[in-house]
Amino acid sequence: MVFLALAITMVSRLVPSEVSLVLWGALAIDIGVFVGAFDVVTAGAAGRLGKGAGIVAVTYGCALVVGAASGGTDPLRPLAGLGRTQAAHVEEGRTVSSVPAFEAALAAARAAGKPVLVEFAADWCTVCKTNERTVLADADVRARLRAVSVIRADVTRDDDATRALMRRFEVVGPPTLILMRPNGAEVREARTEGEFTVDDLKRRLALVGA
Repeated sequence: MVFLALAITMVSRLVPSEVSLVLWGALAIDIGVFVGAFDVVTAGAAGRLGKGAGIVAVTYGCALVVGAASGGTDPLRPLAGLGRTQAAHVEEGRTVSSVPAFEAALAAARAAGKPVLVEFAADWCTVCKTNERTVLADADVRARLRAVSVIRADVTRDDDATRALMRRFEVVGPPTLILMRPNGAEVREARTEGEFTVDDLKRRLALVGA
């Protein structure tokens, strides 16, 4: 089981996050069956404990698989995608993975006359998922983000296009947040790398009037 977990951890950097979630779900179900989820309860606390732990593992594994099927990517919130609509996806902003795609998205944002928030993220980035779950999902933050155009730079794949996009902003790696004024100039003091808080993001958004 440990070797399988290590294998999934390595493979998760190469496959879409939904596939990774399915693999973790399959492993959780396998562990649940192994420890006795479907066994006849034997006498004693150990047998009952094993069966209970197995049922929990199987249930969690099923939640991961269902979550992956509904577009979920976060193992801590596998079913979060069930209640999301297409409109919610559009609100999150435009996703790009190359310099030409970014320039097109930036041109559209400048035409709208709004500041721009560029979020460098990747499916394998656990800190990115933490930021999205604890900060970007905050109701007040989401309200403020309506005043800006959001561009998500997806650097999940390590290829020439994503490396060129990171060089465009001298980004070392995700997560990185960059704020730009409506004219396209970056507000350097607003750049954020790594984990951040709701208050951190609010202070930076205030620098561009959001």
